[in-house]
Amino acid sequence: MYRGAFISETELDLVRTIKNVVRLRHVRRIDHHTITLDQGQVPTSPRSLHIHCAARALPRPELRPMFEPGRITVQPFMRGLACFQFAMVGVAEALLNTDEEKNHVLPPINYWDSTRDSLTSLLAGVAHAKARAEYPALAAWANTSRLNPMGDLGPYRDHPDVRRREH
Repeated sequence: MYRGAFISETELDLVRTIKNVVRLRHVRRIDHHTITLDQGQVPTSPRSLHIHCAARALPRPELRPMFEPGRITVQPFMRGLACFQFAMVGVAEALLNTDEEKNHVLPPINYWDSTRDSLTSLLAGVAHAKARAEYPALAAWANTSRLNPMGDLGPYRDHPDVRRREH
């Protein structure tokens, strides 16, 4: 399940240099000399370090309103990169007048690490865009922010990195 991770192209190039890739599905058990997976086993040793990269790293506290008197509880409110979402929390705090308005535009959601939450997060993104459109200054910021992966890329169309990927 997608958990919001991201990787740069340089890091992806490094990952692609890994030669010994095991594709035997999920790890079920690690012993001193054997890793048991769904579809087989591979050798290991007590000198090896094993890192569980699929573990849930993000907490799932009970959701609460993002904005309350004297308090902002930072939580996801749409599927996407955290840098864009949480920059928008600051922009909403600066541009909108009441906690009620801010909570209307930025209702929190659970991280999308289950099938249900994944679908809910996609629907929340649609609802979020609709609510954001009610506040032109916030919508304008979101649509032109370079942090928004779905924003207006027009001003960057002639940037050499963008042009190189078109060809």
